[in-house]
Amino acid sequence: MQQETAGQISLNELERRLDPACFRRVHRAHIVNLDHVSSIRPYDERRLSVRFADGSEVVASRAGSQLLREMVLTVPMLRPEPSGLRSADGTRRSSSVNTSPPRQIHSDVEPAPHR
Repeated sequence: MQQETAGQISLNELERRLDPACFRRVHRAHIVNLDHVSSIRPYDERRLSVRFADGSEVVASRAGSQLLREMVLTVPMLRPEPSGLRSADGTRRSSSVNTSPPRQIHSDVEPAPHR
């Protein structure tokens, strides 16, 4: 059994601890913060590329890409807001729930077919 040392945990354990409404595992090496995704685009025939607000990008696995395609159909309207965020006018938000409309994510991805 792998023991946790200071500052080191497995991605499986980290994924288990994170809120699935805000974080999703899209590859065996990548867990993404959905609040920072700016666009999702096809990478190849089966995989998607996820671009973040800071310009960085990761390629989702085939299974992770399928999860993202399914998510395109079910975007939550309210999402808990991470602490320390500031609104556009620079004021600190005091509400624990973001009541503004969800941030739009640009997507060139076709929704997953219903099965």
